[in-house]
Amino acid sequence: MRIKNTLLLIAIAATLTACADDVETTFKAEEALAETRVEGLGTASVLPTTFAPIALDVKATDDFKAKDKDFEFIRSIQITEVTLEITANSEGATDTLEDAMSDDFSFMSELTVNVVATIGGERRTALIGSVPMNDTMFDPPNRRIEVPVTKVGIQPFVESGNGYAIEISAQGTPPPDDVIFIGNIVYSIDTGNR
Repeated sequence: MRIKNTLLLIAIAATLTACADDVETTFKAEEALAETRVEGLGTASVLPTTFAPIALDVKATDDFKAKDKDFEFIRSIQITEVTLEITANSEGATDTLEDAMSDDFSFMSELTVNVVATIGGERRTALIGSVPMNDTMFDPPNRRIEVPVTKVGIQPFVESGNGYAIEISAQGTPPPDDVIFIGNIVYSIDTGNR
């Protein structure tokens, strides 16, 4: 009986040791969104439903590369922040419609941000976040939008092998002159070691 109890205690200790070795850590990584140009009223009669996709790669960010050797596997990846901001060069020389008024997001009335990728031969999308119809974030003179996010897991998109992108869809009317905005994405990455 004593041998059985000793063996049982050894098995429990080994299991607890194995569980303790499975260490979980979380870190953040940031990635910039490339410029998006919204053509002014003189060249467009309707606001595009969806802007051109913006390719992303969290694994290419400096934040990810700095931690890459600290873990053996990824448990999950979420986008925890999406920020859009009108650039200083939105007011400028390249804009033939420039009206000398400060650009803002008041031309939008609704905004949706999705992640997209081809997974298993099919185009997949997942909602990252949205700003509802006529939210005060669109009120002038707001040049920055912090999109409320869903914190949906995007690991299958990141690991799709075909790359992934952010698609921004908006409703509204074209701005009086061209508007250029950029953005920033913050990821939360849960990792582990065996």
